[in-house]
Order: sequence, then structure tokens, then C-alpha cells
Amino acid sequence: MFQRESEERMVLLEERLGKREFQQAIENNDFLFFYQPIYALRNETLIGVEVLSRLNYKKEGILMPNFFLQQAVECNMMTEVTAYLLDHVLSQKRFWSTQMGKNIDTTINLGISDIRSGVFTEMLEKKMLEYDTDPSMVTIDISEEILERGYDAVFEECYMLNKLGVKLAIDHFGKGNISLGYLATLPLHAIKMDKSMITGITEKEGKLRLVSGIISMGRKLDIEVGATFVDSKMVKILLARINCQFVQGNYLGKAVPAFEITDLIRNN
Repeated sequence: MFQRESEERMVLLEERLGKREFQQAIENNDFLFFYQPIYALRNETLIGVEVLSRLNYKKEGILMPNFFLQQAVECNMMTEVTAYLLDHVLSQKRFWSTQMGKNIDTTINLGISDIRSGVFTEMLEKKMLEYDTDPSMVTIDISEEILERGYDAVFEECYMLNKLGVKLAIDHFGKGNISLGYLATLPLHAIKMDKSMITGITEKEGKLRLVSGIISMGRKLDIEVGATFVDSKMVKILLARINCQFVQGNYLGKAVPAFEITDLIRNN
């Protein structure tokens, strides 16, 4: 039932969301950005945030990316949307650095549409120069699903981004069937284990051993390993015991507006 309703809603949005609507959304600042805290497990300090975008579409309310990104591609507005995101996020990052004295790592998700555009890396480079951003404090997340498709453009983009000095991470690791050989060939800084990998580690010894093995493999490849969707204290404790390096999830902090991260930095 839920899937059918989602598909019907998507069809309606395709009819309503066009180039004009996206242009108005950018002009009116209708895109919203939330930031989920990322913590180092070793000392439980805030080390970064992951950016999550939403569209406050007046006729439909708050839309998730799966409801609007593809339509932005269809009406040739993805480049403008990405530029708007980078302006907003890097400006916010500069504020935290200059006004709060906290240069925290900022994670931005890279979609297949950005890769296909052929201009993402060039745009990111220009924006980082404009906002005086330290590239080493920017992480680009690429989902395992995108890598699994085997697009040559993905690998080319990874190496171009690596030359800029930003960090690369595989997101949702373990959700698909990516070849472990990719981990050795790509210039990766980190992998982020998917929810499916973390769920059940408090009850299933085999699942815990699997996660521990992935962390050990990461150390051998000099790749940091983190966990997403950490939803309880016990999960956090178990991950710390097996030397998981960083975590994020609702137990540690939900995705919140920028001002709440500002408060978090101030109180930290």
C-alpha cells in the first residue's frame, strides 16, 4: 500500500515540478539542509556532520531527495541545485570555522546525476576556493549502489576528486554486492557500514564477527571504518569494543538544522 501511494505521489510531482518550480525554489530558499553529527568513538567527540537536503515544496510539504532529485535531472536543473547546495553548505562550514573555531569535517552525498553532469568536481573546486574551504575537511559520500553499477565515470570522478584533496567514502557499505577489490583500487578514506550490517549485532554473534572482520580489513587497507544508524547505547559499546572508528545515528544525534549544530559546538 505504502509503495503504491509513493509511486502515485511521484507521478503527481513529475507533473508539477518543472524548471520554473526549481528556479523559484532556489530564489525563495525553499531547499532545507539538515546536519547529522558524526562522532569519533575513541573519545566520543564531534568530528563532522553529514548534510541531508530536503525541499519545502509549498503544495506538497517537505519532500525527501528521492521525490525531487530525479525530477531536477529531467528538467535540466541538477547543476543549479547542486551549486545552491554547495553555496549553502560551504558558507555554513565557513561560519563554524571562523565564528565558532570548529573546522569540522562536512560530508556531502554525490549522486549519479552529479557524476553524469561532468561538472561536479570543477564546481566543487571553484566553490571551495570561493569559501576558503580546506579540502581535507570535506568528505564526498558515494553510495555502494552507484559503485556496484560499474560506471567508468564513477571511477574517473573518484580520482578527480582525490586530486582536489577531498576525502572519499563509500556509503551504505554491505547493502549490495560490491567487489572487495574496489576497496583496494579506489582512493578511499573511509567506508560507512549500512544499517543492514549493524542491525542485530547485539543478538547475533555471527553478525558481530562479520562487522569486526570488516573493521580489521579496513585497518589493513588503511581505510577508516564507521557505522551508520547506531540506535542504542549497547550497539555503540559493542562497536567501540571492536575498534569501529566513527559513528552516526539517531541514538547519538538526529539530523538537525544548522543552528542546533552551532549550539552543539558551543556546548561541547
